Amino acid sequence: MRLLLENVTKAFGDVLAVDNISCALDGGQIAGLVGPNGAGKTTLLNIIANFVRSDSGRVTLEGDPLPPGLAAYVPEFPDLFPVLTVWEHFKFIATAHGISQWEPKVLEYMDKFNIGGKKDAFAGDLSRGTKQKLAIGICLLREPEILLLDEPFSNLDPASVRELRNQIETSKSPGRIILISSHNLESIQHLCSRVLIMNQGKLVRNQKIDAILEEMRNKGYRSLEDLFLEVTENAGG
Repeated sequence: MRLLLENVTKAFGDVLAVDNISCALDGGQIAGLVGPNGAGKTTLLNIIANFVRSDSGRVTLEGDPLPPGLAAYVPEFPDLFPVLTVWEHFKFIATAHGISQWEPKVLEYMDKFNIGGKKDAFAGDLSRGTKQKLAIGICLLREPEILLLDEPFSNLDPASVRELRNQIETSKSPGRIILISSHNLESIQHLCSRVLIMNQGKLVRNQKIDAILEEMRNKGYRSLEDLFLEVTENAGG
């Protein structure tokens, strides 16, 4: 299973948000997408999710164009219904997508994401971290082949970051590609098997984490942040 981006480009007026990006992501892989603010990460995620049409290039899965709705996308601020409970969100998604026998799956996801105790809580009353877990859970109910997460760790305390990171790890499967955009470089370093670095719309690095860790050791860097700063500063001229 392979997601292929070929020469994907998108401009908004005079701003080239995504500049001729080509890369491949494979099933069973959690990939991290990092870059400074304004690098084009969210635009790229929106193109893969079919929310934004690229100006040129193409995105394919196993050689076929991605139909709308194939990729499940969780934005930085999940669009939940504040007056629906956690359980009602799962029921709504199951009904909307014609998912049968969904209750056992929901109980499994609620247990996996440690939100079983919030079953009857309204989404508007949930913490930021619980909202993120609910949003990811209802996306997984669709059993997507592609899961896109935009800044899932932002504004979470360290304990919540670690918990969510572990739960994303358990969502990995050979038939699923997970792409995470995040400024939390520590989580990217620990969670992802491949790292893509964007800067000014360009893809300036696309490497397996083992190669990145080896480069960090050779340069005496203590964290991915050190390498990230070197790469983006050099790419920015």
